[in-house]
Amino acid sequence: MLYSSSLRFHLPATFALFLSSPIPLGGLAFTPQAIGLVLGCAGIFHGLFQAFFFPRIHKRWEPRNVYAVSIVAYIPIYLCMPIMNALAKRAGQVTPLVWICLPLLRWHVHLRIRLSVSHLSLPFIVNVS
Repeated sequence: MLYSSSLRFHLPATFALFLSSPIPLGGLAFTPQAIGLVLGCAGIFHGLFQAFFFPRIHKRWEPRNVYAVSIVAYIPIYLCMPIMNALAKRAGQVTPLVWICLPLLRWHVHLRIRLSVSHLSLPFIVNVS
């Protein structure tokens, strides 16, 4: 449980650094406006997903299975960042292909975070405080 909680807090910071870092240093060199656009669109998507899809996922699979899948989902999330940077390095700039990969990464991040924060994390947080 602590592992999931740690990952959940590290990913948003890592993602913001990834977006803002220069391409030669492993990032995408987004401007603050572009980062705001990405995170704003992600926020809208997160709200819609939480309202319309998460309850069905949570009902269909038991929380333990949802939680396990959400932990494993971190592997492709972290692997996707260097791939996107390699695409940007190869082209010398952020290309439409990178912009296509970005929503897929954000969707995956969102799904992973929503699934891990579900049913199992709440009792852990309540018991600690």
